[in-house]
Amino acid sequence: MWFINALQRKIKSINTSQSTVVIADGEHQYIPFLLAERLENKGVEVVFQSINRSPILLCDTIVNKHRITTVENDTEHYLYNFFPENKSIFVVSEKNYEGLLFTDGVKYHEWKC
Repeated sequence: MWFINALQRKIKSINTSQSTVVIADGEHQYIPFLLAERLENKGVEVVFQSINRSPILLCDTIVNKHRITTVENDTEHYLYNFFPENKSIFVVSEKNYEGLLFTDGVKYHEWKC
């Protein structure tokens, strides 16, 4: 129960009134989803995205791709159709990512309790 309470406190501490992108780390999507839901319930326009391990070719639907390397190894991860202009960006992850700060607007939140 303490773990859930700690996560809820972290979620409540994040506030923005600006249009927002919440980025989840691959398989750990529940907590970032709660953050996106909380912000949306407060009237914030929210886009929810996830970091992916699968490379996809650019096409009409996938218009941009950002490569992300983990600190632990050289495995590449990807973020597709990321448009950060004039948005608050929150990355919620249980890992450290190298190269994720590809825009000055990214605010990285590492979730460890």
